[in-house]
Amino acid sequence: MGGMIIVEEGALRIVGGLVDGRPVAIVQEADDVLFRVSGNSIEDAVAVARARLGAGGGVPSQRAPVDVPVDAAAPTPSVPPRDLRALLRAAVAAFDPLRSEGVTEGPGKDRYRKIYVAGWPALVHYEFLPSHARRHMGVELHVETEKAAAVTGILPALCAVVRDAMPGQAVVHDPNWVGGCGRLQVVFPDTATADTLARAMQQLIVLTRPRVEAALH
Repeated sequence: MGGMIIVEEGALRIVGGLVDGRPVAIVQEADDVLFRVSGNSIEDAVAVARARLGAGGGVPSQRAPVDVPVDAAAPTPSVPPRDLRALLRAAVAAFDPLRSEGVTEGPGKDRYRKIYVAGWPALVHYEFLPSHARRHMGVELHVETEKAAAVTGILPALCAVVRDAMPGQAVVHDPNWVGGCGRLQVVFPDTATADTLARAMQQLIVLTRPRVEAALH
């Protein structure tokens, strides 16, 4: 199988993919990462994770491994790296006509691009954030101040909402972002189109903005 593999074992989820070109499987319970293992291939890493969980000894999974759609799959090492700076610029340009009232583009240039919402503190914002090392683009919600602890507290629930609305897409809660303030990531490979990224940002804002505003006020 190419790309990314997702297997569910009861309440646990195993996500297999490439991290810096290395096959890795991450075991999650809800939005918490329990552990990660590597293997000779993505399938092998998933098998190692299942064996460690005791799921490899005849315990069937609730759902067979599935290939994530192309836009959500990790690129293969044989594909030349894409210019993420150009992709970032294109995604921001594609997002501009999709912006809802009160949503403005902030700083970042070619390294990242913050998306601000009127009435929110600047340290709580959305962001297009490329990772050149991992060859992916994040469409993200960031909390970068302890003064927004109420938003930090609802990130796991928001992650679940976004995951349900974007089935098959890699949605990650990162509780360690900026000293534990946290962030929500919707992760796309560098093969994603600018339009896909722009519409994902639009959807992320629609799904999370009302609850973030309620938490802030």
